[in-house]
Amino acid sequence: MTLAEIVNDVKAHFEHGRDLLESHLPGLMELAGKIEADPLVQAAIGLAVPDSTRVMLAELLKSVEAETKQVAAQAVADEQQRAAAEAAPVPDSAEVAA
Repeated sequence: MTLAEIVNDVKAHFEHGRDLLESHLPGLMELAGKIEADPLVQAAIGLAVPDSTRVMLAELLKSVEAETKQVAAQAVADEQQRAAAEAAPVPDSAEVAA
């Protein structure tokens, strides 16, 4: 491989890197803005507790999230069951007597 080929390869890699940055930087900036505006993130950043407590709090948040998802899923299932019960045909009095 010649020196010119090496220089061209390095140039191509840098150009590719620049293209990646240009395409991803707006999204990263938007995400950074959302993160900076999140009061939960700000509280976590400013939290003056040992790392073990941070880990415990992170696990607690994950547990709350899982429970919230479970409650939401149960609410959807309950609503579907209620809708199905309302849509079921009501038997005639003759059918009930039989």
